[in-house]
Amino acid sequence: FIEEIESDLPFSNKVGVLGLAEGLSETDPINVRAKSARITGGGVYSVNLVPPDKLFEPTKSSDIEMEVDAIEINQGTLENLTKFDNLVHTEAITLEETTGVIKPKEFPYPAVESVEVYLEGKRVFEGVDYTLNYNNMGKLLSVTFLESLPKGTSVDIIARPKVSVSPTNISISVAGEAKMGNESLLKASHINIDAGELLMDNSRVEGEYSIGINSAGSLSMDNESLMRSDYVE
Repeated sequence: FIEEIESDLPFSNKVGVLGLAEGLSETDPINVRAKSARITGGGVYSVNLVPPDKLFEPTKSSDIEMEVDAIEINQGTLENLTKFDNLVHTEAITLEETTGVIKPKEFPYPAVESVEVYLEGKRVFEGVDYTLNYNNMGKLLSVTFLESLPKGTSVDIIARPKVSVSPTNISISVAGEAKMGNESLLKASHINIDAGELLMDNSRVEGEYSIGINSAGSLSMDNESLMRSDYVE
């Protein structure tokens, strides 16, 4: 049981193989080679716990690599996960004059990932109520409103930092048959499966950036199985 290592880790209630990194920029893969593999109710988990002092340095979790003649995954999981504190910075401003442009003070982040703006406690939206202006390093320079705001207006600008997390990979090479069933899951930035046959039943393959499937024989997806890649920049 993974919980015997440390109870507050992700997947601590699971059974399986856990690879753990803490903000490392270079990691060795979790590599499994076998004649055949069966995963039932557990999995292979690669976790990157990023400490606050390494949020803006390149970091990644270990890739997961499997090379087998046959594999059966039943209610099992292969997953890469990066976990870090949900940092936010809020700047509260009361306008001292009527203006349509606000230049916030410098945020404590090298680059900003996302920004929310509130006027008098009510959220307004980019492209509808205002535009954001950045320099080429991703630093927020100003917020330009489509209409001028009167003196005394309260403005809250909430920013989240852009963290430097490298993409993760799951690579599975199966000479024969690969089976996934009973809500099994593969999840990473990039997923590549090379198999003689791939049979999915009520299972998911989720690749944030890409999914590559090479099946020499049958590819079967039954009972609401899906493959999904939904990266949004």
